[in-house]
Amino acid sequence: MIESGHRHVLQARLKKAGTAWLHDHADQIAHLRVLRANRHWEALWN
Repeated sequence: MIESGHRHVLQARLKKAGTAWLHDHADQIAHLRVLRANRHWEALWN
């Protein structure tokens, strides 16, 4: 289940064609994607 989540939540964004990420930026995007996937996105802004 974890590997499947990783594939759909993180890799879908980080491995798009033509994209390149610095490690720090990829880590920040990963945190945001996990918040969204866990339905905690609104809590980030409140």
